[in-house]
Amino acid sequence: MASASSGRRIRDHGLNADPRGHTEPAPEATPKPTECLTLDDDWTIAPDEFGISTTISGHVSNNSDKAITNYVQITFNALEAAGANLGTCLANTNTTDTNGKWRVGALQALPST
Repeated sequence: MASASSGRRIRDHGLNADPRGHTEPAPEATPKPTECLTLDDDWTIAPDEFGISTTISGHVSNNSDKAITNYVQITFNALEAAGANLGTCLANTNTTDTNGKWRVGALQALPST
């Protein structure tokens, strides 16, 4: 049995009760939205041996219960130490399986100095 005193609200069996005996349905918890595609934490960035390009590698997870069968592109901005944008790395695919992973290798040629 639910009881309340001096204005406190309590929850009992999915109802909110107040001291006046009024009840109302408890608010439903709002589920945290899940992004359909996420970049996994295993990504790396590495320059090539000649210093003329940079590759970002890792995985993108499809968190959906549906396959993605249209164009998908991921981009990364390559920044120098001072913060200037050196260019954009990009990778794309046309399919990603249901709850699957896409192995990403995004290449960006560095500008000549």
